[in-house]
Amino acid sequence: MNSNLIDIKFRITNPIDISQCLAEVIKRDYFQAASIFSSDLNEIGQLRQKVESLKDHEVKPEGESTLIRYYATLDTLEKKFPDDQIEFQWYGTLGYSPIGPYGLRSIVYEQLNVLYQLGSLLSQLGISQSRHTDEGLKKSCLYFQQAAGCFQLLNDQVLNNTGKLTNNGAIRLPEDFLQSTLEFCQYLMLAQAQEAIWQKAIGNPDLKNSVISKLSYQTSEYYSIAMKKGIESSTIKQDWINHTTVKYNHFKAASHLRTSYICQEAFKYGEQVAHLKAASNYCANGMKYQRYVAEFVVEDLQGLQETVTTLLRTAEKDNDLIYLKVVPAEKDLSPHQGVSMVKSLVPDLNHPVNIFEELIPYVIIQICQAFRERQDSYVKDQLIFPIQALSKMINTFITERGLPASIDSIQKPDGLPESIIQHSREILNHGGLETIDHELSEMNRLGIICIQILQGCQERLKKDADEDNILRSEKGERWNRKPSQVAAAPLVGRIKTMGGYLSQAKTGDQVILQEYEEIKEHLKIYCLGYDELIKYIPSTNFIEMNQEVNLIILQLRDCLGEMDISFETRSQFIQGLELKARDNNILPIILESYKKDRSNFTNLEGYIDPKLFEPFYEKHLKMFEADFKYLQDEKSKQKTLEDKIHVLNEKFKVAIEYHQIKSQADRQTILQSLERAYTKYLQLLSDLNEGTHFYSELIKNGNNLLRECDEYINQRRIEGRQLEEKLSYSLDYTEGQDTNQLNGLRDEVSGTWDPSMGVKFS
Repeated sequence: MNSNLIDIKFRITNPIDISQCLAEVIKRDYFQAASIFSSDLNEIGQLRQKVESLKDHEVKPEGESTLIRYYATLDTLEKKFPDDQIEFQWYGTLGYSPIGPYGLRSIVYEQLNVLYQLGSLLSQLGISQSRHTDEGLKKSCLYFQQAAGCFQLLNDQVLNNTGKLTNNGAIRLPEDFLQSTLEFCQYLMLAQAQEAIWQKAIGNPDLKNSVISKLSYQTSEYYSIAMKKGIESSTIKQDWINHTTVKYNHFKAASHLRTSYICQEAFKYGEQVAHLKAASNYCANGMKYQRYVAEFVVEDLQGLQETVTTLLRTAEKDNDLIYLKVVPAEKDLSPHQGVSMVKSLVPDLNHPVNIFEELIPYVIIQICQAFRERQDSYVKDQLIFPIQALSKMINTFITERGLPASIDSIQKPDGLPESIIQHSREILNHGGLETIDHELSEMNRLGIICIQILQGCQERLKKDADEDNILRSEKGERWNRKPSQVAAAPLVGRIKTMGGYLSQAKTGDQVILQEYEEIKEHLKIYCLGYDELIKYIPSTNFIEMNQEVNLIILQLRDCLGEMDISFETRSQFIQGLELKARDNNILPIILESYKKDRSNFTNLEGYIDPKLFEPFYEKHLKMFEADFKYLQDEKSKQKTLEDKIHVLNEKFKVAIEYHQIKSQADRQTILQSLERAYTKYLQLLSDLNEGTHFYSELIKNGNNLLRECDEYINQRRIEGRQLEEKLSYSLDYTEGQDTNQLNGLRDEVSGTWDPSMGVKFS
């Protein structure tokens, strides 16, 4: 292998049984048997295994077709499967040792790695071609241009998919995929492609020096860009930065050398000397960076330097003795111009693969799931919650009017009213105070977990900031990565949002506790049972009421009975509605319509457009029209019932005003307090349920955030190690240069005696 060029090593991946992973996804999410797609699953499994088995410097042209086939297959998978179902793990290989693994649940991430592998393969094919034949140089040039195109396309795709791959900034991409790193790879490949053209040109004796000079200059420009991008990147090792620096100076010098030939032919002897001096300076500058650079590269520069030195000595002597021309400074010379013979050849990866053709596109599943979720929310928000709200409203309505306690105290001066017995039974069946205490304890426990998760996120970011500050203070300005407050800004924002939610929840918890304390004593009475309730509620004497009062009480009792019947029918309605919503799945409707004519549901780019399914969803919701009519009827009936109860209750209060004795008033007051406590008890249960659900969701989202913080800090540590490693090599190199400069300075100092010089007498 020719070692005066650089190839890009393959990234390393952990093996994965992608066919088995996909089979599990199909079985779980697609409502289809994975065995139907066994041949497709086997094919993609074999492709993945071939990609896993790629080895550096053992490449064959057939590997290109394998990678392109796998890339195209992944493109098909991305359209048919959710992106985040399989985790792919890859190691970076641009540093001195593999870094990773960096895992991401994303088909797009796998595609990007495959594209990188394709660029690596093409670079290795380019370097493996013969440098001694025109055909070999031609092939080498083409492979390098194609490799450059891969890294350019990879860079574009990373930029286009950054939001998806990083969860909008919460997760960092591998350093190998950062813009400066990929641009280094791209321009290194372009430089080597241009160098192949240059090498072919210098073997052609008929080519003019002006052409070769321009080719040399453009080669140096490409190496210059690669060198700058390598310095910007925290991943590119010092060896490669020095390599591109030496190459840049080599081809700058070569360009000036060729221009000196042109000047000599044009009798411009002063400019000839100036160009040779410039070439000599570039050679000398290039030799300063020979550390860590391949021997062949240094030997090439040394050979050029020897040629330039010899020609410069002769040219200066001839000009000083014969031509006597003024030698201009380099800055006064006409600027060089390059001519590029290469470009990034972006590969054509648009090769549709016919696999999983009978698989329901996952976007259809997602659309149906979204419709199902929207339908569930629609039914709850527009039907179930309004029905339940009606029942709560009338419960509050009758409690505020002291019903049924006011009529129970007259009709049943002793014993327990039926409503109180039912309330007591319901509270006891629900677990009584123990259930409420348990729910409060559970809600408090979940709240503590949320606080711990929040603190865990904060501690991780603080740890990263502390580590970064320590290294920043040690390394100074050389520690040129983003500070923690910038790099972690998206995560910090989400942590603050979570903290805000948690603060609001704690305020809500205090309200719930206060509600509980207000009714706790009454709930204890309910839970004591029949005998204790009898003792708690005072009895009174039976008072004979006139016919008018008895009629009003009878009518009120009928209204309350009508209300109880309404509660029962509403409960049955809600159960039936939930069954109806569950049993009427929109998926078969969507699938049937999609299979009839798929083109009706795709946009101009060929992707399925969810908006085109909206008419089917709207039509599907019409099955609930009868339920909305029921809701409106219930609203109307309840309004009529409330008006009737209000009028009767007002008549009742006036009618008994002169008949009620103190013992009846006491009994009525206690019964009413028990009724109010029961109404608040129902609200308390609802609030506890909402609080527990809120904390459970916050824990789920918080754990996701905590995982992203872990991924962030791990990536920052990898990044930090790479930067430390790079700075360490840079320091070693600088110390070596300082030693060389001191040695040179020692040689230049005149008048300093050294024992090795001996003693000389003039």
